[in-house]
Amino acid sequence: QIESGLLMWFVLFFVLGFFFYASIFAAGGAVVSRVEEVNQVVTLVTMLIVVGFITAFMSFANPNGQLAVVASLVPFTSPMVMFARLTLADPPAIQVAASVLILIAGVLGGTWFSGKIYRIGVLLYGKRPTFREVLRYMRG
Repeated sequence: QIESGLLMWFVLFFVLGFFFYASIFAAGGAVVSRVEEVNQVVTLVTMLIVVGFITAFMSFANPNGQLAVVASLVPFTSPMVMFARLTLADPPAIQVAASVLILIAGVLGGTWFSGKIYRIGVLLYGKRPTFREVLRYMRG
């Protein structure tokens, strides 16, 4: 039987992780101009998700070790690693709160970033933006 508190943590980290990665996928989708280029962007973002799962799996052996603690504070890996830590150990409340707040900041930052990238994609329709153009429009 699953504890209700653990289920609540799962839902929280699932929803925040979903929105974080959705904002990253949205930014990647706005950068490409043809369907054939989508595979490259999706592969890069999927690699980040795989790194999170591998790190969570590695933290099973020592859920309060340095790797698990650091990875639970990084937005790319925190949805998987912090939930694994909550399941296997009892991390300090300050680390859990910091992980949630950093992930919320990552969602907001990712949404802002993808909005800027989307604006560039709409303005430069048909032309793939360069990295320099992306940086220039993010400042402006």
